[in-house]
Amino acid sequence: MYIIKEYIKNILLIKIIIKHTRSNLTMKENSKIVFNYIKEHEKENITAPDIADATGLPIKSVNGIITAALCRKGKDYAVRVPGEIEITNEEGKVEHKQVKFIQLTDKGRESTVESIEAEELAAAQAKLMAKNS
Repeated sequence: MYIIKEYIKNILLIKIIIKHTRSNLTMKENSKIVFNYIKEHEKENITAPDIADATGLPIKSVNGIITAALCRKGKDYAVRVPGEIEITNEEGKVEHKQVKFIQLTDKGRESTVESIEAEELAAAQAKLMAKNS
């Protein structure tokens, strides 16, 4: 009887993992686009508006992705670094504007979309196993 209960418990755990893998643990397509764009341009000083212009994604989406998928504690794939750029106003005068450049961390440089998804799956599996133990 004990073996049957453990077997059923394992089957349910596998179903939960599969469900989470398909929905929550894979990077969303827009997150992949933003992450890959930052990786391709990591030697440049890029801002969220630069990413939005280049990818065609709305700026609010880009900022949300950077915050939630790349910079949030525990993720740490990218950081916002304060900086300054020069812009020419309508009168032809040069002005300085404060911006935040998006840069990859060492973890972000070493990561790929696939490795991020694998890391998130492993963390979710460990959490589920701990919860069901």
